[in-house]
Amino acid sequence: MASLTANESTGGYDAYMEVTVQGSGTTGLGHLEKEAAKYFTLGQNFPNPYYNNTAIPFTLYQASDVLIELWDLSGKKIATLLNEYRGAGEHKIDVNLNSYHLATSDYAYQMQVSNANGVYKHYKLMTAVR
Repeated sequence: MASLTANESTGGYDAYMEVTVQGSGTTGLGHLEKEAAKYFTLGQNFPNPYYNNTAIPFTLYQASDVLIELWDLSGKKIATLLNEYRGAGEHKIDVNLNSYHLATSDYAYQMQVSNANGVYKHYKLMTAVR
């Protein structure tokens, strides 16, 4: 289930997705997010909703290989937005989404960070408006 919540400080929306993981044992999404948060923070794209251009902010707490991909909500990969090594610090990628011919809809962007400590992933939702 996905939801959008108005963000009064930016004038846009924050996106949240709830997931269910099947398997044995007990775990929590909050635990996974806390583990990833030791190595990076993925920000909400701005503006959101967006028309043509948007920016995705992120912070790395140590140098890492970074992969950011765009997915539709049916699970189809639309594009690789970034795939490179980045140093520690605050970063932002500007994305012109016209070339992907996206319909008005919600999309997920997923960031994968790989470093000496492991591989960590986090995602957010964005909304394209035509």
